[in-house]
Amino acid sequence: MHIGHHHGSHHHWHYGVWGFGWYPGVVFVEPRPWVYERVPIAEVAPAVASPPDPVFTPRNAQDAAQTESDRQACNRWTMTQPSAMTDARAFHRMTLGCMEGRGYSVR
Repeated sequence: MHIGHHHGSHHHWHYGVWGFGWYPGVVFVEPRPWVYERVPIAEVAPAVASPPDPVFTPRNAQDAAQTESDRQACNRWTMTQPSAMTDARAFHRMTLGCMEGRGYSVR
């Protein structure tokens, strides 16, 4: 009497994606052809040069620390103005105007 499972000369058939007990051998398929498409390169508009960094000259003998404090305050104020946040030129003009109002010559 033989008890248990053995791997002798009989074959094991299993269920698979192809059905009961059968699997295809090697399947050859044609590779998909490559399709190349010409895409036109978009014209790039020349970048608008940003204005040079302004030079602030104190008219009321402000020292460097005061000048920096005023510059930061003007930047903070300008950021509260809606039109300045949508237009860089407006931001620049408003900041310069603020500094002039605080006693600086701007060039």
